Amino acid sequence: MSFFLSLLYTNARKRQEKKEKIREELADVLMYCILMADTCELDLDEIILEKVRKNAEKYPVEKAYGHKEKYTELGE
Repeated sequence: MSFFLSLLYTNARKRQEKKEKIREELADVLMYCILMADTCELDLDEIILEKVRKNAEKYPVEKAYGHKEKYTELGE
């Protein structure tokens, strides 16, 4: 069973402990990303907005909603 699915099947105390571990991991990942962007002199707001725009082009809601296929496999 995946770590995230196991959250659904544990008691409240265990669920809170697992949630805290997830919070710590997310904090580590986010700090690393911020440091990397700073070192590379990249603007996080700019690169995130650009990626959101690109994803919107690749995965238009009317084609991608409810589908798991890669953008190259979505019907025209």
